[in-house]
Amino acid sequence: MIPIHKSQRDPLSGFKQMQDATYEDNRLPKKALVEQLLREQGYLCAYCMTRIDLETMSVEHWQPRHPSALEFESKCEVKDLRKLSIDYKNMLAVCDGNQGHPKRFQHCDTLKGNRVLKYNPANQAHHPKLQIRYLKSTGKIESQDDEFNRQIGGVDGDPGILNLNLNQIKDNRLEVIRRVNHMLDKLRENASRKDIQKLLDNWQKPNSGGKLQPYAGVAIFFLELRRSHAS
Repeated sequence: MIPIHKSQRDPLSGFKQMQDATYEDNRLPKKALVEQLLREQGYLCAYCMTRIDLETMSVEHWQPRHPSALEFESKCEVKDLRKLSIDYKNMLAVCDGNQGHPKRFQHCDTLKGNRVLKYNPANQAHHPKLQIRYLKSTGKIESQDDEFNRQIGGVDGDPGILNLNLNQIKDNRLEVIRRVNHMLDKLRENASRKDIQKLLDNWQKPNSGGKLQPYAGVAIFFLELRRSHAS
């Protein structure tokens, strides 16, 4: 999971002015919407960071748009659900989350459904609160925030809301960790911050097609850790 920086351009700005516009409205400019979501996320799922594209992604509403399923709290109570359903800042591009498989193998939005997460990776105010880290030996993802850590999944065998410590996903993260370690092994022991930054650029910057490498957040975490100790 990496912080997502939402574009200042709202692809739904014109659509919102239409009378009685809702997310289910066939006038919704869906193509423009999903293309912008993919670009700003580097074609990675907002939660597990696997590769997604036009054919494999879906649009998730971080704050659920179905009244019957909302968990009303003072901090997240919503007065106008129609407006929320077409609020671009409330939308994320996500993977299929093993849809159709047994629940214990589901993850991301497929498992999350209409439950409410504590933090939104696309909300700039939430970015410093995510407190995400990865364990080098297992590929496990954790948050130093106890509540959010339980929602991520993997505490006492509980999948939480996102199930991001599913074995399949941990194995994919471990492969990225091995690649990063291999790159670092090629550097001299006293490699400079500039040397580390060159490696970081390969993970932080999208390619010519606007795509980040899958699980980029894992590599960035370990490379930034190494850079912090470089001279």
